[in-house]
Amino acid sequence: AYRGSWDALRTVLKYEGLGGVYKGYGSTMASFGPYSALMFAFYENFKSLAQGTYGPGELPVVANLVTGALASCLAALLTNPLDMVKVRLQIQRRKFSTTDVAKDYNYNYKSFFDGLQCTAREEGLSAFLKGADSRVLFTALEMACTFALYEWIKQKLKEH
Repeated sequence: AYRGSWDALRTVLKYEGLGGVYKGYGSTMASFGPYSALMFAFYENFKSLAQGTYGPGELPVVANLVTGALASCLAALLTNPLDMVKVRLQIQRRKFSTTDVAKDYNYNYKSFFDGLQCTAREEGLSAFLKGADSRVLFTALEMACTFALYEWIKQKLKEH
């Protein structure tokens, strides 16, 4: 186990080189990129729908909370397969670097896309929804607060 962030960085650089620092970055971007793109697209659409109800201008805080939550719920659900494979790759790396973690972990993906293919082939498409409930709940709360705060700050800055 690492003793802290600097120890982790030194150890990874020593044993894996600079490439080790960025190992897994591709799978992180492959899951986070589509999630973010969808979330912002959904947010703007839900915001427009809400403005149809409330009229043009700034929305009430509750509307911003709801639009942020709905946008993130949909984006999280649609991109859950990508996030699930990313998490499995992270666990896989940890398993192969220690003996005390994930003893029952049975995956050995060669790449992000291999993880998607193996999951579909070996577990079926329903496996892509594993963990979706907790991911949707977490992102809904997170983004409801984030978008409501963002819109509130934006409004306050316009006033000054």
